[in-house]
Amino acid sequence: MFKILFAGLLFLIFTQNIYAFTKVNVKYKEVSETAYEEGEQIFTRPYFLEKGNQWKIIENGKKIYAKVNLGIHEDPVDVELPLTEIRGKPYINFTFFSKQAGFEYIFDRKKMEICAKEYKADVIAEIENSNFNPSVIAACTSQAEAEGYQLTVSDCTYDALGDLNTAEVILTYEYNLPFFGVSGTRTTRGIAR
Repeated sequence: MFKILFAGLLFLIFTQNIYAFTKVNVKYKEVSETAYEEGEQIFTRPYFLEKGNQWKIIENGKKIYAKVNLGIHEDPVDVELPLTEIRGKPYINFTFFSKQAGFEYIFDRKKMEICAKEYKADVIAEIENSNFNPSVIAACTSQAEAEGYQLTVSDCTYDALGDLNTAEVILTYEYNLPFFGVSGTRTTRGIAR
């Protein structure tokens, strides 16, 4: 009898570990990805983080690294990423690393869906779609500040006909990866046309 109870208890513990992760759909542009949620943390496949255009993911045996630019004048470094195995595959904590990898996201718990966005690209699109409207630029700057970014939009340049031509968009944010002992300020640039 004791053996049956013990086997049943092991089975319950084992299946609880397997199914502790809840499936979540991630949408980013035209890409759809399966992720998992456990205890307010979202886990995605490591290569999904490349879509934020800040990291290059490198696999070396059973270890996975992110090639990270720490500063404008510094060479990129390879940082080993902590992995969580889910259903036999390596996953990474998207909640923790998303901002450093260049993502912002909205988690709709009701639909169990994440809508990821590349913050800088979204700001550039908003400025372009407004035809460089100063009120929209000011609103983007205020929103970025509220979300922990520093957004600078250079004075707009004009073409020979006096039409708006381009503006440089500079997005700066602080990052901290205490697990790796890495922290600093990251700046990424783009052009609105």
